[in-house]
Amino acid sequence: MPIFADASPLVPETSAASETPTRLQQLRSSAGLLPKNCAVIFAHGYLGSRFDMLHLCERLASQGFVVAAPDFSEGLSGAVSELPRRDIVAELLAKLRRAWGAQQFGIVGHSAGGGTATVSPGPFACGRVAVAGLAPGYDDPDPLLVLASEGDGVVRLERVLQAIPSGTPCVEDPGNYDLSKKSGAVLLRRGLKDGHQAPCHISFLSAETNKAMISLLSPLLPVARVLEVPVLDFDTYLELQDSEEVAAATLPLIEDFFCTNAAKQ
Repeated sequence: MPIFADASPLVPETSAASETPTRLQQLRSSAGLLPKNCAVIFAHGYLGSRFDMLHLCERLASQGFVVAAPDFSEGLSGAVSELPRRDIVAELLAKLRRAWGAQQFGIVGHSAGGGTATVSPGPFACGRVAVAGLAPGYDDPDPLLVLASEGDGVVRLERVLQAIPSGTPCVEDPGNYDLSKKSGAVLLRRGLKDGHQAPCHISFLSAETNKAMISLLSPLLPVARVLEVPVLDFDTYLELQDSEEVAAATLPLIEDFFCTNAAKQ
């Protein structure tokens, strides 16, 4: 049963809210869901939105995680706060504890959200996942999963390689990732769609999100090219359109990563 906490109206400010965590735990127990009192935060990238990886959020929620997806100030979906990302994450952690009964946490982010996932104060015992973006200097004890692609024209693979902690095991095929290791990286160097290059920066977003962006932004692409406005690989994605293939290859790993760490708590 998907359980979302990405909007405050979902938890009314009444006495009924205090009963919500108990009801959620009863639902999880009766459904045989694995994570207990675990929540995952999704952090979108620059000019992104809380819906960017809705396919991942829904997948994690269906496994029993409470999933929280905030809007940050530089997003496109109507953020109402100018607070720094760090402050928003801290407030969200407090709310998840208070209103949803969460005791253990994970965090996943795309692009700039990958940086958010690696620098936000924890602990995040269920793990941190950085997709197409990673802040350098990570030395936190929390488990870390990094996903990056050689086809990313925004956050280059070389930049990610420089930021990955020394000694981190790296594989090129998500199916070869060793979940017995505390941390690791998947570096995609080949296309996941026949006849195409490795995934681009926004290939990791949901197909629904990218379809909406194609509808909205395609008419503006010629103008952006003339003005040399960065388009975050949108032009490359128009040729690739490989979100579904990327999701099929990577989402099961992210889910297993969080579930494996949650089971240890």
